[in-house]
Amino acid sequence: MSEVGKHGKSETTAKQLIREVIERYGSKYSFRNLARGLEVSDKTTGDYLDFLEKSYILSVMYAYSFERKSVKYRGSKKVYFQDPFLYYSMRQFLTGLNVNEIVSDSLQDEMTLGELVESVVSSHIIMNLETPYLQEKDTFSWFYYDTSGREIDNVVRVDQDFLGIEVKYRNNVSAGDVNKRPEISNYIIVSKEDYSTSKDVAVIPASIFLAMLDVSDHNL
Repeated sequence: MSEVGKHGKSETTAKQLIREVIERYGSKYSFRNLARGLEVSDKTTGDYLDFLEKSYILSVMYAYSFERKSVKYRGSKKVYFQDPFLYYSMRQFLTGLNVNEIVSDSLQDEMTLGELVESVVSSHIIMNLETPYLQEKDTFSWFYYDTSGREIDNVVRVDQDFLGIEVKYRNNVSAGDVNKRPEISNYIIVSKEDYSTSKDVAVIPASIFLAMLDVSDHNL
């Protein structure tokens, strides 16, 4: 918070923004929608998110449009903490609750745990492929949603192909649990324990998937 003040920003607004991010964790929303909860402008909301992202606190994920073949900067976004430790510590900071209780409650709540694993997978994909400042995350990693509300948690461009990575951190996961797009050649479903392979879908436990990813030599 002292860094927020040093850069001429409001600590209260920063706290409100982080609280809103926690309450909406794993959901998609626009800057305008987020700004309503803060009672500030869209521009101010974007400015604070940009500052917190450059401070390695939050990470803003943009959606990809296959129709336009480009990132949708004006569409809905997802905002994650760059590390689960930050999620826990910010909740403790904002609520005053014991951090051990927060961690325990989060691990026992299936929805919260799934959202945290989703954010870990997304951040590790970025760490694996990012080359600051030559190849930043907005050029190769996004999520996807269509007008009917169907989503793909991660759409990753590898060379000229697209890879879809969906997080289903629960029991009884199968290849049919992914929403497919004709532009995406292959899919990975990150599961809790299940493992299977088919023609274009691999179901891999989160522990194995994350262990397979190296950190880019250029990642900060």
